[in-house]
Amino acid sequence: MIEIKHRLTGEILFRLKKNTNATINLKGLDFSNRTINQANFDFMQMCGSDFHHSDLRGCTFEYCDLRGCNFEFCDLRGCDFRNSILVDASLKFAHVHWAEFQGSRMKNCNVEGVDFKQAELNRGQRRRIKEFLEKMR
Repeated sequence: MIEIKHRLTGEILFRLKKNTNATINLKGLDFSNRTINQANFDFMQMCGSDFHHSDLRGCTFEYCDLRGCNFEFCDLRGCDFRNSILVDASLKFAHVHWAEFQGSRMKNCNVEGVDFKQAELNRGQRRRIKEFLEKMR
């Protein structure tokens, strides 16, 4: 049994059955329109999962495989995406103040309408985001 718990209170947010030899796999799940604050999703496979319109403030997604995930219109303030894979994901109009993205892979990530001024990015990520936004004009 896998339990996803609130990082500060320890409250159980999700329970999942798990084969002890398998990787934690949350691929393609629907987490949309939810409030899931301070949860720890580190090292999970979540390709194609849908989080649109969710409040995910303070969640950690370090070393996660988030390819193709939908984070459109999410509140991602204070989230930790360091070293995660956000290839082909959508952050369209997400609120990312104080979120950390260092070391994450963001190729083909839709960042339309996202203000990264208060987010933590490395220089290469800032350059690619700028290039993406210029193509949108």
